[in-house]
Amino acid sequence: FRYYALCEVCYTYLHDVSVKVAVKNNTVFKGCKWITRGWTLQELLAPLVVVFLDQSWQMLGIKGDHAEDLAEWTGIPVSVLRHQADLQSFSIAERMSWPSRRETTRVEDQAYSLLGIFDVNMPTLYGEGPKAFQRLQEEIMKHSPDTTLFAWGKIVDFARLQPYDPNFVQTLSATSSTLMPALLPLTVPSDDTAMFHNIEDFGRAG
Repeated sequence: FRYYALCEVCYTYLHDVSVKVAVKNNTVFKGCKWITRGWTLQELLAPLVVVFLDQSWQMLGIKGDHAEDLAEWTGIPVSVLRHQADLQSFSIAERMSWPSRRETTRVEDQAYSLLGIFDVNMPTLYGEGPKAFQRLQEEIMKHSPDTTLFAWGKIVDFARLQPYDPNFVQTLSATSSTLMPALLPLTVPSDDTAMFHNIEDFGRAG
């Protein structure tokens, strides 16, 4: 992530996009595989300048020019794409929603590709499978008091949840005003942690 953040210009080759089709569709990113891959999220977020090139190496424009179009396809706010807002100013829950529809070849990369976005470090241990994402959540907990990390209830045992606590909901609201509409505030027993198997659980929660 830091490598991309420090570069002056990042050139992104879109092998499945052509200028003619982009103009016809009034969007560059329809059917574009680049915006569906896990590792390319940091390529989109970190560099200040991203130059998009089509399959014939013709320039399609820069990230700032396509910010509204990208926001529509990715769910990432325009202010983030134009570097008008810091990543850390957004709740963990909202940042987790950005890669929720993206895919990676290795399941571990669902976690490893997000380290820079959450400004945490941990060893990469290929072969650990879904445990990588659980370790990512643990690292985030060590560095952030943001309780929206627990605002997802996909694999929580609902029979063990404590009664609805309005104070908890107020705390969540005070922590973040940018939660996705699908978020479901839950109070988890103190001896349990609402861990998720992978990033897709965040996209399906609610």
